Amino acid sequence: LKVEEKSKGGIFRMPIDRVFTLKGFGTVVTGTVLSGSISIDSPVVILPTGLSSKVRGLQSHGQPQKEVFAGQRVGMNLQGISKEDLKRGDVVTIPNKLRLTDYIEVKINLLNDSTPLRHNAPVHFYLTTSETVGKVKLFEKNEIMPGESCFAHIKLQEPIVAMAKDRFIIRRFSPLETLGGGVILDPDPPRRKKEILLEHLNGLDSDNLSDCLEVKIKRRGIKGMTLSELEGWINADLSEIKKALDRLLGAGKIVKAENHFFHSDTFQSFKSLVITLLEEFYQKNPLKEGLPKEELGALLMSHSKKQSAGVSRLFDDSWKKLLEKIIEIVVEGNVVKLKTAKKEEIKPEIEKRIIQELDKKEFQPPFRNELAAILKMPEERLGDILKALAKQGKVVRINDSLYLSKHKYEKMLELLKKFYSQKNEMTVSEFRTLLNTSRKYAIEYLEYLDSNKITIRVGDVRKMVARGQ
Repeated sequence: LKVEEKSKGGIFRMPIDRVFTLKGFGTVVTGTVLSGSISIDSPVVILPTGLSSKVRGLQSHGQPQKEVFAGQRVGMNLQGISKEDLKRGDVVTIPNKLRLTDYIEVKINLLNDSTPLRHNAPVHFYLTTSETVGKVKLFEKNEIMPGESCFAHIKLQEPIVAMAKDRFIIRRFSPLETLGGGVILDPDPPRRKKEILLEHLNGLDSDNLSDCLEVKIKRRGIKGMTLSELEGWINADLSEIKKALDRLLGAGKIVKAENHFFHSDTFQSFKSLVITLLEEFYQKNPLKEGLPKEELGALLMSHSKKQSAGVSRLFDDSWKKLLEKIIEIVVEGNVVKLKTAKKEEIKPEIEKRIIQELDKKEFQPPFRNELAAILKMPEERLGDILKALAKQGKVVRINDSLYLSKHKYEKMLELLKKFYSQKNEMTVSEFRTLLNTSRKYAIEYLEYLDSNKITIRVGDVRKMVARGQ
């Protein structure tokens, strides 16, 4: 019989088997350290209650200890927690690492002299010192016989603290007799049947740590996983997890983007989808530089709901990290661009006509919707052209509806400089007179000038703060 060595480098976990109060010390819990190590004054959390505490004292075999390790029988004095708050089956661990679960993926091994186990049968479930009841859902079988093994999912009545590779025992619901046991493959498995694949279950059942991590990373899809999440998922030393990830990276099976790991299949599918979405965007918007991240995210989300290949239903902002790994695109600020995209050039006659219309009425040019009607052009397309001309410096965007030609804008600044050379303050009425325009236009221009720090509003007047522009 092979006895597995306790993980001294893993996350500290000590299932509680006894709770009592010791005079002069307070609440004391005892248990066997399952993995990791802990020292005096370390912060701890008790799960599933979520209560926080601090280690006041440690003993092992009746001797005070400064630090305890996996495999040791330990008495732990906890600060600020009463005996009534704790019970057998609770787990003492370090904060922000482990998650509770009430649905686990397992491999069940029945004893040779047990009774058969049917699909959806209730069982008593035992993990370390915890006990609860669960319903067994067998994978692609209606029943397993004594001596047989089967992949399964167990829905538990109460949440437990579990990690992949933890071992458990199951007993018949009634009468109470031991059926067998098994190993937890995934404490946080997919819930939908079509996402549970036999190849994934075999990978999770492997003794090869790299195989297990690859499957879990693949299952998380576009959300990816961090090293901290993987450390809290599987019962293994952190150093071994890092080595396994390095092997997967070296073999090209996963990719790393910032602090997240993604499966290479997920990345390739994601890359293909992003490029396709960008190509479709440019076909509809030939004058635009690129697609804002928010719009791309909305398109990806829409695609994920349709369950496109490689885009998981588990969706958050992690996908933004993967954009940097796609060599076919470039991310500039908040805009995603396709390197091979060729922008449509604005025809010289259209550019000339637009500027002519903007110049016709001095400082009362047509608003964008009015200009679109004059030019008999869709307003959205005209908006793209105006933004492109603004980027080229040929027109000035006052706001999304109002544009000035470069010539008229420069004339406005000259008039302002001349005015402020004689006065320090200017009212809205004086500005209207200066430009010979309406109050409606004057307010739009002044808000633009204020926002660009050319003028500053002080009460009901404006002062110039950027002379010479």
